[in-house]
Amino acid sequence: MHKLLTVFILSALFASMWPTPAAAAPSTAAAIAPLAAGTGSWTSLGTPPLNGDVHDIEIINGDLYIAGDFTDAGGDSNADGIAKLENGNWVALGSGLGVGALVRTIAYDGTYIYIGGSFSNVGGDPNANSIAKFDGSVWSSLNGATTGLNNHVHDIEINSGNLYAGGDFINAGGIAAASYIAMFNGSTWSALGTGTGATVRDIEFAGGSVYAAGDFPAAGGDVNANYISRFDGSSWLPLNSASTALSLTVHDMEFSSGALYIGGEFTDAGTLSPGPDYVAKLQSGTWGWLGAGLNGDVYKVAMIDGVLYAGGIFSNAGGDPDGDHVAKFENGVWSSLGGPGSGLNNPALDFALHDGVLYAAGYFSNAGGDPDADGIAMFIPSSPPQTPTTPTQFVSTPIGTTGNTSLTLGRILVSVPAVAIPAGQTGCLLQIEELNDGSKMFGFTLDDVVFDVTIRCDSGELSAFAAPLTVCIRPLDGVTNKRVYHRHNGADFAALGSEASLAGYVCGQTRLLSLFTLGQLALPATGFAPGAVTRLAEQPAALAYAASDLVLSIPKLGVELNIVGVPQGVNGWDVSWLSSSQAGYLYGTSFPTWEGNSVLTAHVWNADNRPGPFHDLKDLQHGDRFTITAYGYSYVYEVRSNQLVLPSSLTALGDSPYNLITLITCESFDAVSGNYRYRRAVQAVLLEIN
Repeated sequence: MHKLLTVFILSALFASMWPTPAAAAPSTAAAIAPLAAGTGSWTSLGTPPLNGDVHDIEIINGDLYIAGDFTDAGGDSNADGIAKLENGNWVALGSGLGVGALVRTIAYDGTYIYIGGSFSNVGGDPNANSIAKFDGSVWSSLNGATTGLNNHVHDIEINSGNLYAGGDFINAGGIAAASYIAMFNGSTWSALGTGTGATVRDIEFAGGSVYAAGDFPAAGGDVNANYISRFDGSSWLPLNSASTALSLTVHDMEFSSGALYIGGEFTDAGTLSPGPDYVAKLQSGTWGWLGAGLNGDVYKVAMIDGVLYAGGIFSNAGGDPDGDHVAKFENGVWSSLGGPGSGLNNPALDFALHDGVLYAAGYFSNAGGDPDADGIAMFIPSSPPQTPTTPTQFVSTPIGTTGNTSLTLGRILVSVPAVAIPAGQTGCLLQIEELNDGSKMFGFTLDDVVFDVTIRCDSGELSAFAAPLTVCIRPLDGVTNKRVYHRHNGADFAALGSEASLAGYVCGQTRLLSLFTLGQLALPATGFAPGAVTRLAEQPAALAYAASDLVLSIPKLGVELNIVGVPQGVNGWDVSWLSSSQAGYLYGTSFPTWEGNSVLTAHVWNADNRPGPFHDLKDLQHGDRFTITAYGYSYVYEVRSNQLVLPSSLTALGDSPYNLITLITCESFDAVSGNYRYRRAVQAVLLEIN
């Protein structure tokens, strides 16, 4: 305790030239960070936390099983790649699979547990490669020689006593056509027609047909059977004429109530223009939208108790800025699972309902602020909280039952279509309040006031709507190169999708109401164009960086950087002048080594046309460590997540009750626009102070 107090005092003294928010002394104490009361919370499972990703969850005879690339789950040296939850602890199945096993899928036929993935010699059986079975005590191949597979298995399904496998493998059982998808009858493999010709990622059954989804552009040689197809017992067929409009991979399928739901990388599915992106529904032979859709690849769709859940790389679910990597579709509207903080820091890959609780598995290492929720977590919802506000101006108007109702307050205009109000609601009022404490609501200064928009009906306040509402704000400086930012139930501000604006306004659409502001904030542009030397203008005095005695060392990347302070302007942070030996601390985020989230950035590509110090930031993995040296002490941080985010996503800047460091740089240069498409964000938690 004395050591921590001393470090805090020294940090405060030496850092006095840097503007920083008030902070408490650093602490290495671990704790679970549940969501604010009344919104729901993610909770980790088992101890210690998993050290890898979870790809699949299965409930077998009332027990929960997980599969992934973790090792020693629950401290059990045999629990590698697959584990079972018993009395709150993870345990192995038999002697396990061995270190290095990656299990992507689990299936059960009432007798055996089957697994597929990337592994070899499971249970000492030289034929148990990429697919294996467990009889309750021993792992083995399916049936001896020639029953193993030669590459990844992505999915296993059981139907009518037969096992179906899909993946990257070829020549199952020595049969050329039994590539990427094959059927096992208990003794031997067989082909399904002439096969799909490329990777199969998901298999389903309906109407006597076998459905496959994946990377293939022409199942059975039929160019209309692209990325999703059905096998009728003799041939691979397109789902309908509109199936030719699927442009890229389908990762997952789900049949429910006569409709087929799919998620993947495709855009503009079907004949609509624009058509559904990343997630779509096929009903009566036609592809259609699901609400306002999602804004990134979808890896999993699951219908549970009438609610469709999706996991993927999206960061905004139907206009809900809290729907990061996981979302639900209910009553025609996409939303986060529980409001602010209920997202994940990386994609969900599977869902399951067990004893009335929703479980999610995936690539994430932090669920709703819980740093121990590595790979798997359970979600416990609760009712939304009430957030007090401090209004300085207020207006209100009744919402009509037809057409659009519009209301203005100063520089904000809100338009509500009558069809947005859920059925059965009466006596609805649209209200706008201007708040006087908006600049303190995010953890760093916003360049505009904040407006609180609410709709109250006879039944109470509404927060989700059946159709998008339009929010327009007129910039103070008259310059419209900005975005409307939205903050729902205490989460971080996130940019709404841009809409056609009224003259002199900036507009966005949303299905969730709470706080809105206008800004040009974005994650810093931390890289120059590769292939050319960029000449920089002289750095303005107002943008000068502040020197410090702090040093960032990342052994895995071979970099040691002096940390300098980067001032925040009305349009964010300009890091153009960071040298190859510097990392920039973004003013307004927590001071490095203090409690909260401190954001450091460095270039991915330097102005002199050479790789920048964060060029290989993408290579950092869960468990990698780095240090910050400050005033004679060494702060050791361990990586918890590594993800791609959009430049407009401010979630990486959000505050935290933990002592975190977030490292940010650019990724994926677009030569046409001259900009980087994404930002790479690596988040680490303080482990110890030496």
